Amino acid sequence: MGMKKDAEKMFGLRRAASGLWSARLSIPRNRWKDVGQAFQTKSGIRQDFVKSLQTKDKQEAIQRRDAALAALRSVVNEKLREIGKPPLGGEWEASCMGIAEKAVVDALSARKQIDQASDAYEPVQDAYGNVNENIPATEQGLSEHN
Repeated sequence: MGMKKDAEKMFGLRRAASGLWSARLSIPRNRWKDVGQAFQTKSGIRQDFVKSLQTKDKQEAIQRRDAALAALRSVVNEKLREIGKPPLGGEWEASCMGIAEKAVVDALSARKQIDQASDAYEPVQDAYGNVNENIPATEQGLSEHN
């Protein structure tokens, strides 16, 4: 029972000998030729795409995987569209899917930057070293301060 859950967590992940984790987007067998054509591979087929998650931490890799897979899928679908082929996942996928996936990737990237930002309180000081903590929130409040 626990084995299946572990497999789900590990879906789309690959660990290199160096210990670094990567996201792996598997291309369905029936689309290998389309994707190979879109990326002009020598063999004429493409079975997968791998993108480094730049971490050796398994939990961190699991957190980064979805955004990396969305980014890979978005790139593949864009290339498929350029040669007039349907996107991965069948016909149902909206043409704006790339935009939605990009939004998810951007949001996750912004979230990561926020998480990495310092939590240290840095008050705004004027030239005399006075701390201005009551920054007006409205236009009216602004005119009262001047």
